[in-house]
Amino acid sequence: MNALELFGQRAKKLEIDESIIFESYGIMLPPLAKDFLLAHELNVSLAQSEHFFHKKILNQGDITFPFHSIESILNSTKGMTDDEVNEKKILLIANNQFGVFLGTDGEWTDKIITKVSSVEGDFVVIANNITDFLKNTHDRLIDITDDEDEFVACLKELDYDEEEIGYELDDFRTYKNK
Repeated sequence: MNALELFGQRAKKLEIDESIIFESYGIMLPPLAKDFLLAHELNVSLAQSEHFFHKKILNQGDITFPFHSIESILNSTKGMTDDEVNEKKILLIANNQFGVFLGTDGEWTDKIITKVSSVEGDFVVIANNITDFLKNTHDRLIDITDDEDEFVACLKELDYDEEEIGYELDDFRTYKNK
């Protein structure tokens, strides 16, 4: 199962006045993220023990989506003391070791990014948009791809040793009937 399946559809799509958001927070919600946030219920926990995150950086603890509304996302971000976050116009959409953010401006519009350390400027793009991020977050490592080479690359990225890779590859081939 991918993480997108954990988010429920809202009974009625929310409506927002974007001019108020811009006036209050100085940002415009990017198109794909806005559509997602208006159509889906928030507040889901994606626990490391239950889900595989393709990028190694996301295996540094649980990822939670603690926000119940667009306003709570905006207020949480506005309350951050990290000047870099505020200057880059990124929104905190989930919590992990360094935060998972939604880009709202420039080259990061609709991109999902995180920091790889506490050093200033250590941001990396982990998905092109929120839907891709959630679709590519699975509860089983073996479901992340159908491509054997990509599967091995994932294992290496997660620091599996050669013996562990051999066992996982045997399971992969059996599971995928290769």
